[in-house]
Amino acid sequence: MLRSIYKIAVLTSCIFISTLGIKAQELQARVSISTENLGSVEQSQYKELENQLSDLLNKTHWTKQTYSKAERIPCNFSLKLTEVKDNNKYQAELSISASRTAFNTIYDTPIFVYVDKDINFEWDLGTPLTFQEQSIDNHLLACVAFYAYSIIAMSWDSYALEASNKVKEAIKQIQTQAKAEREWKGWDDFERKNRNSLATAIIDPKHKAFRELWYAYHRLGLDISESKFTEGRKVILEQLRKLKGYKDEFYDSAYVKLFEATKLKELVLLFQSASQEERDEVRKILDDLYPTHQDELDKLRISQ
Repeated sequence: MLRSIYKIAVLTSCIFISTLGIKAQELQARVSISTENLGSVEQSQYKELENQLSDLLNKTHWTKQTYSKAERIPCNFSLKLTEVKDNNKYQAELSISASRTAFNTIYDTPIFVYVDKDINFEWDLGTPLTFQEQSIDNHLLACVAFYAYSIIAMSWDSYALEASNKVKEAIKQIQTQAKAEREWKGWDDFERKNRNSLATAIIDPKHKAFRELWYAYHRLGLDISESKFTEGRKVILEQLRKLKGYKDEFYDSAYVKLFEATKLKELVLLFQSASQEERDEVRKILDDLYPTHQDELDKLRISQ
């Protein structure tokens, strides 16, 4: 049960954007590349690509903030190469996840889970991936940089209200550059469930309501749960009610899908030990929000 995890308070989570400690980059990323769909290929060249992406994510200073090594955001980037043409034109899927630790616990809560199934890019062996914010000439580089900034945005917003304002301009620049490249898939405005819709949700002031409930869920709910579990859970329930209202207004928001991927299973764990009244309310809200997850939601029928 999640409550018992909270009681093992042996670590203290990072405080938002601390200025103490040794200066380090923002991300602590693990990168992997799968080539199974390509058949028999030379693995060494893809190891080079894997190392380049790892260096890009872990050695780039994405913002002007100062992090200690312990404060870096743990995340995973798994690139699945699905097709190659002319030896350098690739189609790929990218799975990204990131988490942060609830205050005064060893519990890691997901803050970003996303699967991008439509990345096309060109890459030649020996070609370096160099990030220049004002001029991005490689689509894979643009996508990876976009998700790096998105992870930082979701992390910062979980610690302070509208903290992602500091990275929104960078996300907007990537979005603008990518839209100008007609061959780069996933940035069209008419597609409602692509990375462009996620970029728009992050930078658009109209979605402030979600960022406010995201902050309250984490900072006022999860982060007090080690010492005030019931109080923290009530705060989280209130954010669920607000999410329902948010979805009513922005039905296709990428934020709603992101919340599903990061929080659905966590919410079931949190409320399995709640009162019957609370469990029934949570189940009803989640059923309205995410009706395809009946097996998971059925766990709320019985108290544990």
